[in-house]
Amino acid sequence: MLASTLIDRVMVATDANEILDNMCEFPSVLTCRLPDACCIGSADRFDGFRFAVNEAEERHGLIIDYIVAPDATQPINTDGMMDRAIRQFMHDRADALMCVIERYPQYWLRHGDEFRSNWNAAVSRGCQEWITDGNPRLYSPKATCCIYTTEYMRDPSVSTCSNISMFEVSEIEGIDIDTLEDFELAEAVLQYQRRKV
Repeated sequence: MLASTLIDRVMVATDANEILDNMCEFPSVLTCRLPDACCIGSADRFDGFRFAVNEAEERHGLIIDYIVAPDATQPINTDGMMDRAIRQFMHDRADALMCVIERYPQYWLRHGDEFRSNWNAAVSRGCQEWITDGNPRLYSPKATCCIYTTEYMRDPSVSTCSNISMFEVSEIEGIDIDTLEDFELAEAVLQYQRRKV
């Protein structure tokens, strides 16, 4: 995020002392200690965003227009990916931007009932359906990078808002780190990317 040309300020909001201590190495980064109420299982990610935005505005006198929120468990952002997402968000004049990956290749379109049953099962699991050039395509939301207006973030009915931009990312950018094997895969990808630079 610090390398982005489109982000004015970076804030790390967490309840982890180790992370906050490490931020001393980055003096330009604002920090915010989240209260337990924002970190328990029943809290949603917007609770933490609201608290952090209020802290930034009240303690630092900032006016927050947009929130760009990468997910700590999906850390692989290829060169310029975040800036491309921001540019699309601004171009679409959206209230929010959600990263997605395509779940089913065009192969499934040739398999009739088998495709339809898989399609319906995927939609019921929270995937989203879009129609592109007359053909249905199925996507699954990823938290690789989400962008919100502050109005969207503060609105209690945020989950019903329909003005959401879809930003497609690759399977690599959508890697989710949940297990030790995921860490090993992410490290291998990062090493490969560094060799390409």
